[in-house]
Amino acid sequence: MARKIRPTQSPRTGAVRALFRGDDRYYFVRAAYSPGGAYGTPHQRGYQLVVMVQGYARLGIGNESVTLKAGDGVLVQPGWRLLYRFSDAEPSVHTGCQVDAALLPPAERRLLAEVRGPHPVPAAIHPLIGEGLAAPPVTGPHFHDAQLLLARSCLLHFAAQVTEFPGDISPVHPALRRSLQLLENEPFELKTAHELARRSGISVSRLRQLYREHQGESPSTRLWRIKTEHALRMIRSTGLTLGEIALQCGFANPFHLSRSVKKLTGRSPRSLRQIPRTGAAPPVCHNR
Repeated sequence: MARKIRPTQSPRTGAVRALFRGDDRYYFVRAAYSPGGAYGTPHQRGYQLVVMVQGYARLGIGNESVTLKAGDGVLVQPGWRLLYRFSDAEPSVHTGCQVDAALLPPAERRLLAEVRGPHPVPAAIHPLIGEGLAAPPVTGPHFHDAQLLLARSCLLHFAAQVTEFPGDISPVHPALRRSLQLLENEPFELKTAHELARRSGISVSRLRQLYREHQGESPSTRLWRIKTEHALRMIRSTGLTLGEIALQCGFANPFHLSRSVKKLTGRSPRSLRQIPRTGAAPPVCHNR
């Protein structure tokens, strides 16, 4: 039986925009907050990795407080009472994933319980979260179980890295951080890796080197994948024409969009549109 991987503009986070992939057992999330935004939860249910991509957040944990700046991550523990207060000066964006504590064996829970405080995020974490967020809105049981394993792997990789090799985590290069922020907030306005490099304040050759070292793919590939994944979600869940989707998601024309979708999925947009829709709210590509 197919299972719904929920995309939503979620009121439960208080975010201006939020994208979820998952269910009540686990999820991946990307959320954006306006300056001065806040969000609280009285009782944390699962283990959640929170990764700041842009801005910063002051995280109140009971009577204690920590600050997360861009490039930092924190592993939230079950049972914590939390209050997030985001930057007053700029929008804040975070990504992350959560897994219900009941789904983890004792050995994994012990490892996760060792992690305290914010830590620089290992480079491998960003692609793992990106894969989780790129899941289609509807999946079969095997894909759904694979997504749960991906979320568990993301938590365990972060915990193992920061507890066993804390000195090996290099600070995120400022230009790499700026480029990731641009890809998060303005992907449809960027045309090439050269434009991304220019706006990040670095040469394109150096940016390509940073992406190879820390992201495992080139900036051009990352830009293409983000645009194509957004367009793919719109093809599956809206009635817009390919021309309208191409225009909103930064493709030169419908032919370019069709070719990119087929390269990513192995299927034409027409065949993907034949997949039954579930009534989920259609995602929107924002040109800001």
